[in-house]
Amino acid sequence: MRCSITNRPKVFSAGFYAMGTRLEVLLPYTDRERGSMLLRMMQNETERIEALLSVYRPESEISMLNEMASKAPVPVCRETAQILTTCKAYYEQTSGAFDVAFGAMDEVQIDPAERTVFFTDEAVKLNFGGFGKGYALQRMQKMLQSFGVIKAFVNFGDSAILAIGTHTSGEPWRVGPRDPEYAEKTLTAFDLQDASMSVSATIRNRRNPVAESRRNAPEVHRNASDVQRNAPDVHRNALDVQHTEPVSHLHTPSLPQHGSESITYPPAHQQHSGEPDRHASSQQVNRSETRKFNPEPHPHIYDPAASGPVQCRRLVAVVDEDPLRAEILSTALLVNPELQTNLSTSNFYIKDYD
Repeated sequence: MRCSITNRPKVFSAGFYAMGTRLEVLLPYTDRERGSMLLRMMQNETERIEALLSVYRPESEISMLNEMASKAPVPVCRETAQILTTCKAYYEQTSGAFDVAFGAMDEVQIDPAERTVFFTDEAVKLNFGGFGKGYALQRMQKMLQSFGVIKAFVNFGDSAILAIGTHTSGEPWRVGPRDPEYAEKTLTAFDLQDASMSVSATIRNRRNPVAESRRNAPEVHRNASDVQRNAPDVHRNALDVQHTEPVSHLHTPSLPQHGSESITYPPAHQQHSGEPDRHASSQQVNRSETRKFNPEPHPHIYDPAASGPVQCRRLVAVVDEDPLRAEILSTALLVNPELQTNLSTSNFYIKDYD
């Protein structure tokens, strides 16, 4: 007697490059036409945010502020004013641990009525490295939910994760950071359901082509508060100037079973180095297909062993319903882990190596 085998649900799987890294999305129960439409919308929104916040684009509002706001109040769009107001609020809530102004947020004046921004010190420079991915995922979360998506998994650069609904098995999406120093070791695991995880770390002596332009820096911090205002720019990511590497080395839900058709995404350690490729975010890998989804165990997506030796000082993982809040708090806890006593709504993990 033969046993009938129930087909596993199918999933749309695809990705694109943005903000100096790769975003991958899994959409269970989604056909190619609908999945491609949602992917294009996610990519367009990510590119829009990057164009707004990137310090590598002279035409961005942030570049304009960095150039002119110390001379006179500069008008900004409503979104930029809201972003700066949010950043200032988190700066105050975290006692300065989260600071997009390199330790000088007190010198950033925002006039909500006139919608202008003024720097009281000419040395002030804004950078949204500990903000950009979380903000993009927050926007994607609202977008996907507005289109009725009930299950989705988005991996942004192996350091920011968005999970909508549950895994196709009915269980939460299980993710967790690998130990940067011991690739075979998983530090902890979180069960995500309608939640996001952000991982931050301070790493020394990383040998990785991704960090080509950062190799000469003795130490790179993810939070701008830990970087001197006049420090040379040794970073690569168009937004994530404080982000050291794809440090999470995640254990994540299995990617689709490809069967006889295989998909190979460029691993993180094979990405280009040096200045950010401003066309990379538009180079969508056109290999999106409807595949069978594997709800079995959770292998890691990125192999840290391929990137060489690592010395980590501190690693922080934060889970929160809001992707932006998760990234901001992971950045803040990296600078001041004592803030954990004030966190009541977030799950978090902190490991010190020193």
